[in-house]
Amino acid sequence: MAARELTNYEIDFLSHRKGVETTVVENFLTTMPLEIGPIHNRANAFKKMALYKWNKPTFDAVLLGIDIAFTGKVVRPLKKYKLEKGVA
Repeated sequence: MAARELTNYEIDFLSHRKGVETTVVENFLTTMPLEIGPIHNRANAFKKMALYKWNKPTFDAVLLGIDIAFTGKVVRPLKKYKLEKGVA
């Protein structure tokens, strides 16, 4: 399966989960280079996690976003998912 950019909905979904640092997830997933592949993107995530001291929910959201971009799995809406005020 060819890599694809994540949709805004998918990035919002991943970045607004409980305990996730929103800006970190949004920045990583919108700027990850698809041409280097999932293994190198995961390695970049591990390096940045150690360097910037990401918490576990943030790191897990980034890894899930990488998996979605490279495997084609689509994030479906969940009943518990609520966007914060002012986020479309």
